[in-house]
Amino acid sequence: MKKILIKTGEKKLTEKMSPIYMESLFVQRYVSATDVIFKIHSPCAMHLLEWVLNEMNEWNLFTMTRADKKRFAVECAIKGGKDYSVSSVDKGLKALKDAEIIISTNEHINSVKTRTSTYYVNPHYYWKSSSKVKREELVRAMESERYES
Repeated sequence: MKKILIKTGEKKLTEKMSPIYMESLFVQRYVSATDVIFKIHSPCAMHLLEWVLNEMNEWNLFTMTRADKKRFAVECAIKGGKDYSVSSVDKGLKALKDAEIIISTNEHINSVKTRTSTYYVNPHYYWKSSSKVKREELVRAMESERYES
């Protein structure tokens, strides 16, 4: 807090608040994520998770193409001095999928599995939007899909 002197003829100190700048973007982490996180032992997977949480949209969707994997590796090298190869990123992605933190959007069309590079972060563990309704919609869709399979 800065103190300034206002010249009014009287000598007195008045306090004026300095502007406070805060980041407005956020990701909510739910307590259930803790148990799952402790099971992941790969530093690359943990760095990838943090990166994905920043990259995902308000529906927790993100893409992970070969170009995205290279971009992640470059950002890790620049920001953290970590040198990850695309195959390391693939292993980290697999660890996150095995832990069910991220889920692939692959579909079966006429009994043929399609491959896409789109994933979503499990809303049971993380959520990016401030809308609880959107989260509930996604969780309900996940649960109904699980029972249909």
